[in-house]
Amino acid sequence: MWAQPDCPDNQTLQSANYSDNIQLSRSLPGEFKGTTTPTLQKLEQSSLFCLRFVAIVAGTIQSHYPYQLASSDCNIMTDSNAAPIQNLQAVDPSVVRLVQITDCHIQAAVQDRLKGMNTRASLEAICQSILADNDDLDLVLATGDLSQDGSAASYEYLAHQLSKLQLPVHWLPGNHDDPGVMHEQLDNGQLSAAKQVLIGNWLIVLLDSTIKGESAGNVSPQQLDFLHRSLRAQPRHHVLVCLHHQVMPTGSAWIDQLGLQQPQALQSAIKSEPNVRAVLWGHVHQQSHHYRDGIEWLSSPSTCVQFKPGSDEFALDNLPPGYRQLNLYADGSIDTRVARLTSFDFDSDFDFNTADEMAR
Repeated sequence: MWAQPDCPDNQTLQSANYSDNIQLSRSLPGEFKGTTTPTLQKLEQSSLFCLRFVAIVAGTIQSHYPYQLASSDCNIMTDSNAAPIQNLQAVDPSVVRLVQITDCHIQAAVQDRLKGMNTRASLEAICQSILADNDDLDLVLATGDLSQDGSAASYEYLAHQLSKLQLPVHWLPGNHDDPGVMHEQLDNGQLSAAKQVLIGNWLIVLLDSTIKGESAGNVSPQQLDFLHRSLRAQPRHHVLVCLHHQVMPTGSAWIDQLGLQQPQALQSAIKSEPNVRAVLWGHVHQQSHHYRDGIEWLSSPSTCVQFKPGSDEFALDNLPPGYRQLNLYADGSIDTRVARLTSFDFDSDFDFNTADEMAR
């Protein structure tokens, strides 16, 4: 068990009854009105046969493509505001084990560097560390700025590299990303654009905090409504909320100006929901861990360059790339720690003094 601040108090969540039964409507339109009972029975039998056939086919697809189709993965929405939910099964029912990677800043050209750092090499080293140092992982969360230039080539590389983890990967966009291109390149089954994940006793909700063309972020009223609806539809589950921009100040004036606009709106929304256990973000390229109002508030390092904490002006740190490990337990408690590369060599031209392209 990893060291951490005081864990949230365990709470007993209210149970709810759910029914998966499918009932056929007996309100038949048009020419079927007034149909005799035997004919109606044949129609129902035919419909039930079709439903059973679809269920069998779906089960067959799921057995061959476990990340592509789980019980609620079909992207079939009951109303225009609904969002698909992906159901995953934890290796160990008592704990959900996941890792967060963030701010990879991959570029289109293989030779491109970000302030002298080869971001492809650092991501590959992070992925190797994840595979070597973590057992029985259930999924990966990728919390934005996966690309530096929003190019299709950068996302093609990311899809190829992340597929080597052989784990479900759920992502959300950052201010450097192009959400449209992300959907084209990073929604292939193992890498999923679904923004709700049910696994074990947990619901993971991924919010979009980006503003097109801006470095700062905002959680729109539509996203807040999505959050409330998602949580209230799953009252028995503990909740992890993820987004790109910081919800709390870091103490670095320059990056705090580029965080969430009106963060109080999201903070109030989260505090109003009793089953939220943790909030997780990237963007700030540094780790932090606060425990307030019974909730863990977490930021994580980048898989490439790090920002110097407590700096009023832009400055890079000399810490190596990293990622965050989280264990989400069935009772709502959390263990988490940051893991960093121990044998990563900075390129000789790595510049700790300026990083104009990072500040945009």
